[in-house]
Amino acid sequence: MSDFLLSYSPQQTRYEYPRIVAAAQALYFERGIEAVSLSDIAFSLRMPVGAIERHFPAGKPVLVQAVLEKHLQHIHHNLGQQREESSNAVEELLAMRRFLQQTMQDTRTLFFQELEVHYPTVWQYIQRNRTDFMLDHLQANMHRGMREGLYRTDLAVEALAQHWLQQADQQLILARSTAELAETYYGQLSRFLASLTTPAGAYVIRRLQEAPPYY
Repeated sequence: MSDFLLSYSPQQTRYEYPRIVAAAQALYFERGIEAVSLSDIAFSLRMPVGAIERHFPAGKPVLVQAVLEKHLQHIHHNLGQQREESSNAVEELLAMRRFLQQTMQDTRTLFFQELEVHYPTVWQYIQRNRTDFMLDHLQANMHRGMREGLYRTDLAVEALAQHWLQQADQQLILARSTAELAETYYGQLSRFLASLTTPAGAYVIRRLQEAPPYY
């Protein structure tokens, strides 16, 4: 085994890790966690199981967490990119509304259902991460909108962000389908945005909804 490990260069090791995590994510999201073995992942990559075990000696739980980290990084990256590319706070929140609709499909897959049941520690980790990040993102958006004159200046920023997240969490439990959840999130964010804006902000909403990319 030591000879096998020594035969791998640092460059090859760095190249393998993201490939393994990406392949695991694709299979887990498609079939669920329990139905996918390390052998299945290795077969999809045309590599020996030992290569995966070298990167994840603790087995599937650590690989599952790596997949979640990748998923969270994707969400963080996209929301951060939207913040940078949006010309104002209203456009940023409209872009977030569209992004959340697109990502609803992931949250209702067998992967996340099994995660909650079989990996409670990892599930709690992703819930805390999601809550903290969304709170920070919503609060930063509200402060930006207030500076730009598009949101009211009397907003209770922290309380409003927490209230929206509580509503979103409740709908995640109650929704009967992915389509219903996406539609509910769309409506909640629409009402949330409407409750924030000044007349100037409401004008920006109308203008953005009338022109590409049709938020």
